[in-house]
Amino acid sequence: MSEVMNYHIEENKMLREKNKKLERKIKTINQELEISDLTAREKVSQHQKAKDHIRNLMHEIKTLNNQLKEQKRDNKNERALVLHKSVQQSVSDQVHSIFGQLLFVNF
Repeated sequence: MSEVMNYHIEENKMLREKNKKLERKIKTINQELEISDLTAREKVSQHQKAKDHIRNLMHEIKTLNNQLKEQKRDNKNERALVLHKSVQQSVSDQVHSIFGQLLFVNF
């Protein structure tokens, strides 16, 4: 009977040791899980911030493109106006020159 008792005592001791090892392993795994969870949350947060930043940059690009188109249109209109004034001035100068020549010839 003592042998049976010793066997059960040893088996109990061995099972308690295995249980302690498993409890430590569970604790370690739970800590790793917590770290992984925190890391995943941080990455999700970073991803959302990056998406928001990209969205803001895309909006800024669209705004700048619209401003560029408007600037090009304004420059085109300004060039047309300068050309028109230049042509008018040239015609006016030619009329004055011809008128001056006619006056000179008639006197």
